[in-house]
Amino acid sequence: MLKKSLFLLSIAYTLVLLLASLLNVNSITQGLPSNSDKILHIVAHVMLTGLWFLTFLKTFTINSLKSMAYASVIAVGLGVLIEVLQGAFTQNRTTDINDVFANVLGTVIVVLVILGLRFRELKNK
Repeated sequence: MLKKSLFLLSIAYTLVLLLASLLNVNSITQGLPSNSDKILHIVAHVMLTGLWFLTFLKTFTINSLKSMAYASVIAVGLGVLIEVLQGAFTQNRTTDINDVFANVLGTVIVVLVILGLRFRELKNK
């Protein structure tokens, strides 16, 4: 049950992130400091990468390094896709390379945490 729920949660989060990224958020972000949305990008991609990592690891029982790689490809790919879609299909959103960098940073944070935990685990054996 948990394995199926984790997979469904990952799909749902991915879809919500994709749809929310295409909405008009000018009224929400108005008045915020410049580039403060990058924190949201980082957090969103930490969650996205982490969810998919756990999904591959627990649901599909793929080893941690492959799970990390698959999750990273999904997260970075989705981040780039979202930016392209924003530039191509929305009136009030634009493609921003800094958003892509923030998305990648979120993924890198998860990768570093996973590698750190894996190193600690191997060191303690």
